[in-house]
Amino acid sequence: MGADYVASVGPSGVVSVIDLETGGIITLRATTVTGGVVASGDRLMFATAIVGMRSRLEDLELRVPHGAAALQRWLREITNAQPPDGGQGGGWP
Repeated sequence: MGADYVASVGPSGVVSVIDLETGGIITLRATTVTGGVVASGDRLMFATAIVGMRSRLEDLELRVPHGAAALQRWLREITNAQPPDGGQGGGWP
């Protein structure tokens, strides 16, 4: 996750990534049935189901750049978002 990010699991099992520098929370479309998540580098792993004595694991690699400039470039490449006049956030035509 890098030094500025941590993975978190909410009370309902929803997996999130927290940006420690800004306090921003990115809620993923993922839940864990065990309440636990393991993070290594940009990879998260957590159980999505338990069937008998076996767990079904989700192995999720986060490929989002961490630096502000790199993140802005990445967002421009994958969306049609345009920066507003003030330079904060983004807008869509």
